[in-house]
Amino acid sequence: MIKELSREHAVRDLCEFLGVSRSGYYAWHEAKESARTQANREMLKQIKEVFQAKRERYGSPRITQELRRRGRLCNHKRVERLMREERAQSAEQPAPEAAYDAK
Repeated sequence: MIKELSREHAVRDLCEFLGVSRSGYYAWHEAKESARTQANREMLKQIKEVFQAKRERYGSPRITQELRRRGRLCNHKRVERLMREERAQSAEQPAPEAAYDAK
């Protein structure tokens, strides 16, 4: 928010208005991405690859198994969370039709 508004207003004024220190803002603005965030982004890329390769039919348990088969150590809860955040849901399977009409 400060970054967008800094074109029109002074950063000092914006930080004062929002109740944050300028040094805190600049520390946050110039901070590098954490190792966990980088690892999550890489894992999400692999999740999407499997998800699309399986025609969006695999849920988090099967994707976790597939990633493990490919040599990627991962926890099913992490895969589930990343899929949920990305809104990647497996397609619903249609219910099987009855083989005959029992009237």
